[in-house]
Amino acid sequence: AFTEDDVQLLGTVAGSLAYIADHDAGLQVIDIACPEAPETIGDLDTPGDARDVTLAGTLAYVADGDHGLQVIDVSDPQNPQTMGSVDTPRFALDVAVAGTHAYVADTFGGLQVVDIRNPANPWIVSDVDTPGLATGVVVSGGFAYVADEFAGLLVLDVTDPEHPQVVGSVDMPGYAHGLAIRADYAYIAAVLGRYPMASETMNCSAPDTGNMEVIERVGTPEQKERWLKPLLDGKIRSAYAMTE
Repeated sequence: AFTEDDVQLLGTVAGSLAYIADHDAGLQVIDIACPEAPETIGDLDTPGDARDVTLAGTLAYVADGDHGLQVIDVSDPQNPQTMGSVDTPRFALDVAVAGTHAYVADTFGGLQVVDIRNPANPWIVSDVDTPGLATGVVVSGGFAYVADEFAGLLVLDVTDPEHPQVVGSVDMPGYAHGLAIRADYAYIAAVLGRYPMASETMNCSAPDTGNMEVIERVGTPEQKERWLKPLLDGKIRSAYAMTE
């Protein structure tokens, strides 16, 4: 069984297996063949704080916090084994793999580019000192897209991995913390609060969110229909009052 905290973990799915970066518990391998009863079948306690994992063939690449990048052999999912590692300057939060290189979002260390042609001996071949705090990275079509927290989204040309170049950027109303690329669009997960109207724009400002939760948990069907639905749709606002 999974707790509410599990939704904060990052991972990837391959076939009937999910590979989860489980913070101080390292890499977890979950059999999800039966979605109603997922089962842990393997694990590896990485030396750092596992924050993200991506797969390439039978290798898992783990962004392992203050222990950089860990390369793990998962050809036997029940018995994953560390093959190699490379330390990064700061704190590895996210990793993407494209071809013979891994791209690590290394917080204040910016983007670190790692040659992984020899998985037992990966090494850093270049880096970009991003203006913000690199928290997420996706590589697609020769470009690396970096969620750079307060500096928004950065776009880097990585056709030459040893000489990456920033070619574009866009500011965010919040702090950019994760992203996905689909066709010609980047979808950014941004922490609200940087822009004064962000909470209202996303319909998650006080006291509406609290009132929505109260009605959802203890409201009658009639109260939910009358008040919860229009609150969720953003058609009405709510209030909170308290006597002495």
